[in-house]
Amino acid sequence: MAQRLVVAWGASVRRREKAEKRGFILERPLAMVTLDEGKCKQVAEILRKIEVPPANEDDRLPGMEVTNLPNFYLAVVAICHQTSPQGGVQLRGQLADGTEKFGWDYLRSRWAERVVASPSLNTPSGWAQLQLEDVEALFVDELGRSSLTDCAGRASLLRDLGEHFRTAGTKGAADLLIRSESRLESAVPAGLYRRLAEIRAYRDPVRKKSSFFLELMRSQCGWQFVDVENLSAPVDYHEVRGHFRLGTVVIEDPALLNAINAGAEVTPEQDVAIRSAVSKAIRRISELLSRSDVATLHYLFWNLFRRCCGRSEQHCGSCGAACGLPDRYRQAFASVNASACLLNAVCSSAGAEHKLTEHRCVTDYY
Repeated sequence: MAQRLVVAWGASVRRREKAEKRGFILERPLAMVTLDEGKCKQVAEILRKIEVPPANEDDRLPGMEVTNLPNFYLAVVAICHQTSPQGGVQLRGQLADGTEKFGWDYLRSRWAERVVASPSLNTPSGWAQLQLEDVEALFVDELGRSSLTDCAGRASLLRDLGEHFRTAGTKGAADLLIRSESRLESAVPAGLYRRLAEIRAYRDPVRKKSSFFLELMRSQCGWQFVDVENLSAPVDYHEVRGHFRLGTVVIEDPALLNAINAGAEVTPEQDVAIRSAVSKAIRRISELLSRSDVATLHYLFWNLFRRCCGRSEQHCGSCGAACGLPDRYRQAFASVNASACLLNAVCSSAGAEHKLTEHRCVTDYY
């Protein structure tokens, strides 16, 4: 009786041929997480009825010049991870103008305030000198509260960022676009994704920070890419949670599903499988929609899931005035459904007592 051999998805043709000659029956392993084509089509049908708002940041950054934004975003995206970790402390605080922000909104706005006050923070030499106590002090809010976690790890990423550009003999982010000849994916010259992956903060195989930074450069700085079709969606835990609940991605591995339900930490391999599936789902919906690219859809999903589909509170039936969903999305969604969640009619979790939340993974990838 022939033995069965499970061969990895990426196995070479030569390895497969050698195994077959030795009498093995080759099998591919079952995927841990899969894409639901039917659900993606349902979501695309809903989105086809609205004008998807452009990707944009909703808060101004007073005092920040456009020419300073490439370095600014390269640094702040480098440390944009685990700002609202499951079971952990949420980053939040009061800004100089008295407004209260949380997560990415606070990280971005507070860093901008510090850069305006100390321009050296927006240079590779400035990043290279940052220590744990510096990063912690930079993100203390106007009331003296500190909620940024892993300041040592974030400082280390910033120092690596500064050292990378010092060694390369460049002034920062704008040189990346020039040296890549505006290409996202390329071998010669190396494309933007490959160049970013050389930086420790941007080494994520699913490219969350890289894709987020590149989309910000496109929307905030006017960067244009020769092969813009290669721009991916920056998948974080908000989008994982939302697509789990929608049903666009399905967890096939019972052990993984049990781990998620129990709030247990998953393995790096499982984390990559989950986020890769969500990235594929967003790209598939974009293909079906045909008039909104993946990065623009990311902004829609991220805002919707972050504001209206939280871990403990969801706006399935109605979205009140206190909801922080940006106005441009409220207005776009109102043309289809003025009260309930835009995707309520096709969401697998709408009205369900138990709703999946995202997996737990301690990482600096996202």
